[in-house]
Amino acid sequence: ITGDLDALQLVDKNTKVYILRKGVKDTILYDEEKVKEKYQGLIPEQLIDFKALRGDPSDNIPGVLGVGEKTAIDLIKKFGSLENLYQELKDNTEKAREMKQSLRKKLLDCKEQAYVSQMLAEIKEDVPIEFDLKKCSWGEYDKEKIIQIFKKYEFQTLISRLPARPNFAKQNLGGPEKEKKDKDDPIKPSTTFQENNLDKQAKQKVVRGKNNLSLW
Repeated sequence: ITGDLDALQLVDKNTKVYILRKGVKDTILYDEEKVKEKYQGLIPEQLIDFKALRGDPSDNIPGVLGVGEKTAIDLIKKFGSLENLYQELKDNTEKAREMKQSLRKKLLDCKEQAYVSQMLAEIKEDVPIEFDLKKCSWGEYDKEKIIQIFKKYEFQTLISRLPARPNFAKQNLGGPEKEKKDKDDPIKPSTTFQENNLDKQAKQKVVRGKNNLSLW
């Protein structure tokens, strides 16, 4: 489940991707046929090379300058892959000679950039990760350490979203240990919505006139 179309490259006979377009109420489920329908015949594994040519400004992937979506799709459909495209350009095959000289020049001038874009567009599936579900449970953490990491990588907006009491999740996940009361950081009682509402009602005075209704 994601809102990022980059994940469509992962679709195969065993994997489908739910794309959230406008929240959870507007979604689309992509399988292999749905991907081909969206990208005019390209299969999921070709989307990496498609983006290598077209680029993606939202991810700072440059692509080949002057190559848009339609041209990128046509090239991948005709040559099969980025590697085959550049190999045929090098060998000056019949298909390569059919290409417009202006497009050929763009591709050759941006060859290195195209391969860098290919590398940037690919989601790595061979990362050596040992997955342990228990270790993924959210609990206590060093807030100051996280703040320093966020500052280092300029995730400024995330700092204010860090929970003040992070170990609440341990209770929700049914951890074996109960949350200990922190005397140095007591939780101050907060005013509930109902109390706020009653307080406002008590402070409001409604003055009804013949032609007006005002709150003060």
